[in-house]
Amino acid sequence: MGAAHIVSGWFTLEEDIAGVGHCAVIASASVEAFGQAADVFSAERTGW
Repeated sequence: MGAAHIVSGWFTLEEDIAGVGHCAVIASASVEAFGQAADVFSAERTGW
């Protein structure tokens, strides 16, 4: 994602993401913020 997501405050704690088998499990407190950051990241990259 690059440094921009950190400067803007779009980050989550490592402990909020756990690997279970071949899946990532995100703590419920971080799910909404992660989704918003992913949406912004995706929108900024449209047209590549």
